[in-house]
Amino acid sequence: MMYYIEQFVRNSIIGAPYGFFISIGSYLYTVVFVGNTLWIRGLAGLVGCSLYYLGISLFVASNIGVDPFNGLMLTLRDKTGWSIRRSKITMDVVLIIAGVLLGGRFGAITILTALTTGPTIQYLSQLFSRLLYGERI
Repeated sequence: MMYYIEQFVRNSIIGAPYGFFISIGSYLYTVVFVGNTLWIRGLAGLVGCSLYYLGISLFVASNIGVDPFNGLMLTLRDKTGWSIRRSKITMDVVLIIAGVLLGGRFGAITILTALTTGPTIQYLSQLFSRLLYGERI
C-alpha cells in the first residue's frame, strides 16, 4: 500500500503541472520569438527541442504513461530489446520518410530532432530515474 501512495505522490508532483506548463510555453513562444529571421527561427527550434527532450524524459522516468506516439516508441524498445535511442531514431526516420512520400516538407530542425531526440531522452530519463527512484531504467 505504501508503494502506491509513494507512486501517487511522485506522479502528482511531475504529472499535475504538465498542462499548465504547456499553456505557459505556448503563450511565451508567441511573445518571445517574434519575427521570422533565420536566427530567431533557429533559436526557437533549439529551445523547443530542449523543452521537448526534458518533458518526454520526465514522463519516461516517472512511469506515469506517455502519449500514444511515445508509447509506440517504448513498445518498440520493449519488443525488440533496442535502446530508447535506437527505437526513437528508427521511428523518427521512418516517419520522416512517410511524410516526404505523402508530400510533406522537412528542414534542418526536423533532421536535428530525429537524430538527437533518442539519445537525449535515453540519457535524461536515466538521469531523472536515478534522481526520482535511485535506479536505472
